[in-house]
Amino acid sequence: MRNNEDILFDAEVQKLFTSFSNCFGVRVTFFNTNVEAILYGEPSAVHPFCAMIRNDMHLLMRCLTQDKTMCKYCETHNKPFTYRCFAGPTESVMPIKSGGTLIGYGMVGQFRTIKEVPTEFQEKYRDDGGELKKLKNLFTDIPYIEQKNSENMLNLFSMMVNYIMTQQYIGLRRLTVSEQITRLINKHQTEALTINDIAIAVNKSASSVSHIIKEQFGTSFKQLLIKKRIQRFEYIINTEPSLNIAEAAARVGYDDAFYFSRLYKKVRSITPREYIRKVHAK
Repeated sequence: MRNNEDILFDAEVQKLFTSFSNCFGVRVTFFNTNVEAILYGEPSAVHPFCAMIRNDMHLLMRCLTQDKTMCKYCETHNKPFTYRCFAGPTESVMPIKSGGTLIGYGMVGQFRTIKEVPTEFQEKYRDDGGELKKLKNLFTDIPYIEQKNSENMLNLFSMMVNYIMTQQYIGLRRLTVSEQITRLINKHQTEALTINDIAIAVNKSASSVSHIIKEQFGTSFKQLLIKKRIQRFEYIINTEPSLNIAEAAARVGYDDAFYFSRLYKKVRSITPREYIRKVHAK
């Protein structure tokens, strides 16, 4: 899928994903080609076991990296791929194409094909100060599906996706220039992005891009980029509260933590440290 295209879903896709999720007790997710989740079956919430791993053990980035790796693997081999997560749950992912062009990935998870948490992960959780009883209870709460039944479930999922594509319940539309600009800024906000980079990508002049941003957001490109980076910083602090200001600031493109702190206070009227205190107090 090209950067100037967006995915359109018929309402039937949500219904089918939700029905599948409810039948098997698993989470169904549609990722775009950047491996960003854009549609879920209901219920859409991450299983408490996975939430604990991401939050209590601060392994969110490892989870996201694994998702990207497995999506790219199934794309390279052009077939569904089932694997066991590093923490024990099983997931399956498959490439989704329209007219031979990759438009995203479908993922089914999490479910269990083993009875207990892998020993090495139990040891890591215990070494991090976790309570093994809690870990095991949450793990056994994940739906257990025997190997043969899991294969049947995934065959049904593959058939459902093929049906969705045959019925043209998923399609592509061309983005407007303002939508392309917004997507590029969101995607590359932590990089050394310039307005000229945006202009080249959307085949417009820098002055035209500046005008569109002013019209769309009521601000300049520079100020918009700062705002996006600050929002990203706050997201990182909320999802990985063990990080300090310098580490989180570096993740959003600022190697100088003191400079970032001044920018942050100018925009938010409080310091990053004060914001972190608020997050920790929740």
